[in-house]
Amino acid sequence: GKTWKTYIPGKIAFDSEVATLAGKTGIAFATIDDARMMTDTPFDAINRMNINKNGNLHKQVKTMASILIQALRDPLMPTSAKVGNFYCNLYGDVVEYDARESALPSKAVPEPIITLRRKHKTMAGARGDLIIRGDNKGQFEVVGLAMEGRATNRMGGAQEIEPYVLDRNSGDIVYAPDLGNYGAKVYNNKVPIDRRQRGCRVVVFPCVSTTIYDLVDQRSLRTLRELQIYDAGTDSFPEKYGLSKPIQQQGVSATEPIALVYSEPDKRIKIGMSYGQIGKRLLLIKAGRSGTKNPTLYTGEGFVVGENGSIRVTPYVVIRDMWWLDENRNRLYKKFGISSDRLDQLHQFANERLDQARDTLLKRDYSQALKLARAAWGFESRAYPDVKKTGNDVVSGVMF
Repeated sequence: GKTWKTYIPGKIAFDSEVATLAGKTGIAFATIDDARMMTDTPFDAINRMNINKNGNLHKQVKTMASILIQALRDPLMPTSAKVGNFYCNLYGDVVEYDARESALPSKAVPEPIITLRRKHKTMAGARGDLIIRGDNKGQFEVVGLAMEGRATNRMGGAQEIEPYVLDRNSGDIVYAPDLGNYGAKVYNNKVPIDRRQRGCRVVVFPCVSTTIYDLVDQRSLRTLRELQIYDAGTDSFPEKYGLSKPIQQQGVSATEPIALVYSEPDKRIKIGMSYGQIGKRLLLIKAGRSGTKNPTLYTGEGFVVGENGSIRVTPYVVIRDMWWLDENRNRLYKKFGISSDRLDQLHQFANERLDQARDTLLKRDYSQALKLARAAWGFESRAYPDVKKTGNDVVSGVMF
């Protein structure tokens, strides 16, 4: 026989899940064979609902009322669910690190907005993510989370807690989760919900946000998932930083190609992204012609983020940085008679399309500019590993 899931396409959320999660009886009524194709689109409007007397909604309500009355009067109707009570509560507070007050983060951040992202962003119109507002002491409580390993399985076995504070006038993010040395490395913001009552402390920091788009590897056409943030002065992780990127939803192959980077105001940072073992595929380092004695040590100047903003034509900025990084290193190799025809050809192809993309941007032909920038990115991302490999081969040849 077929299970009930056969008749309901896609993921769906029921109010009865709250009762069954607590070990109580829950009854769900759902329309079968309804994919809800208009949900989350501009076409999901009230005028598309058939509310006439003999319409779908009228017939369903009559049927449901009859079934519900009979079910409640049935003496053989089960009165208790044969499941355990896996209803959990999460409570905690949001703080920031202030060295003048304490050696550990303890300064309360009032009225934070806490986000708990879950496996499914939307379930036939019902939002999967939870959003809670803390009080003026930064304290919050989330009631009714499913117990890990019993009622659900979260990514990594823990729930990531993301508090934010928004500017009252502009709506900009002014505080974000701190993943640095005095943030998540002291108080981890990924908490396992493995008991009825679970407490936590989450650290945030004053920040500005940078949005980057079109995070797709132009060779494999995969969305880049691993994101790294570096301090431009030391090429190491900043003391305070954060990031937001889409999670891989269960049963959904696509991932949104967008990410937000949080940094301290007026700090100089660099950004890199990769996918698994294929290495770096995206660099945002503000590279130019190297003036250093050894271009192999040159990794860009980094860019200063003074206010909330975005890198709108991300592919163009990425390819420009990657091209200059390879150009500086390739020039050094050629001074010592080291060259590769294949590398030079790929590098030249990328340069031609990069110049064309710049010209079309000046003409405000953005769709064509993005097309050319992506093509250049594809060529240069193939040349970049060759440049690195050439440098490694030189070192190996000298040493061995």
